[in-house]
Amino acid sequence: VNPDGTPQPEMAEIKKIYQPIQMRARDLTKAEVELTNWYDFLSSEDWLAADWRLVADGKTLQQGALENFTLAPREKKVLALPLRAFEAAPATEYFLEVRFALKTNPPWADAGHEIAWEQFKLPVALTAQLPPPPAAPALTLDDAADKITVIGPAFSATIDRATGLLASLKSGDAELIDTPLTPHFWRAPIDNDRGNKMWSTTIVNRWNPPPGFWRHAHKSWKLQSLEVTQPSPGRVVVTTWGTITLDPSMVGKQRITYTILGSGDVLFDTQFLPPAARNAPELPRFGTQVIVREGFDRLSWFGKGPHETYWDRQDARVGLYRGTVAEQYFPYMRPQETGNKEAVRWLALTDKSGRGLLAVGQPLLSANATHQQTEDLFSATQEEPFYQFQIPDRKTITLNLDLKQRGLGGDTSWGALPHEEFRLNPWPMSLRYRLRVLTGGEDLVALAKQPVE
Repeated sequence: VNPDGTPQPEMAEIKKIYQPIQMRARDLTKAEVELTNWYDFLSSEDWLAADWRLVADGKTLQQGALENFTLAPREKKVLALPLRAFEAAPATEYFLEVRFALKTNPPWADAGHEIAWEQFKLPVALTAQLPPPPAAPALTLDDAADKITVIGPAFSATIDRATGLLASLKSGDAELIDTPLTPHFWRAPIDNDRGNKMWSTTIVNRWNPPPGFWRHAHKSWKLQSLEVTQPSPGRVVVTTWGTITLDPSMVGKQRITYTILGSGDVLFDTQFLPPAARNAPELPRFGTQVIVREGFDRLSWFGKGPHETYWDRQDARVGLYRGTVAEQYFPYMRPQETGNKEAVRWLALTDKSGRGLLAVGQPLLSANATHQQTEDLFSATQEEPFYQFQIPDRKTITLNLDLKQRGLGGDTSWGALPHEEFRLNPWPMSLRYRLRVLTGGEDLVALAKQPVE
């Protein structure tokens, strides 16, 4: 909790873990759920009302109250929810949600306040498939000495020949990005990172160098080779290889492939091969970063939310959420990484007319969009005088599209690392996603499901 009483995002995780009614899946093909009341003296029916609903794509399809449901202290019960048969739509996830809320108004909350919830992804059988995509419109390829420009209906994409990076992406005549889309490996240290000296570049053990070497690694990207082909009128493929240098003894290789389609899609595919000479440092994150231009600050995403989530802190509902980029930032007492979103199926940044950019995970993304840039939030130690008022006021949007970033940890805040299963040790990694230029008025849910070839 902040000093002014504002709950910090991790409170939602604590509440979920501590909820007195715990639920887990039994046979979801029969909508069976096991419920346990962990209270020693209080029956659920004495103070809680229960209900359920079936949701897909952010919409409620079925719902109902669990009338006369009882759960005695320490009782465990299997309940088959009255879910009616339905025909599953192609490329659609269906979730069954169960929740318990207050019946009355105790001194500390109002009736309807949620006490416990759970969400279960249903194992639905698809009886229909999405139709194949139409043939992509033809593209114009302008392969110049300094850049490769691909022009399609109402969009264009430019690859800088000196760097091999996506340097421009336009919706009509409107430029979407301020900086190239670059590989990115760093996050602003959180309180626990400062405690375990994630930022350090002092090698105490040569077999375990600290993650601080990754802070500026994205700036070291150096193009080694670039190849461009147009295998069909509606497809251009640009393949690049480059190096990432942490220090002269730690040099990794990375491949980036852009497949640009006449539909307005850019398929991004990258593989990272870590330095082989000796052990490389643990990565704080693995993904990409781009600065999106001012004005594209309306955020929609289908994934976990609405509050921020991380690899080891993501007890949140998968749903369709909307807001502004500014609303994703939480003002921790000491500025740090904030606003991340896990299990993102798709994310869109648009302006007031609906123009912008859609990113679709293949299959999932860890994503983040804030006005603050990564370096704006950097502070190495807890002792440094660093406060919210010192952060630059920016209107551009820093967009991170990642495979993962390091877990938050929290066993202690003065040295303990995140658990091993929530750390990105430097093995070969790959990341794939689809970027789609938006011209305004598109159905984002349908567009994200659209197959591309």
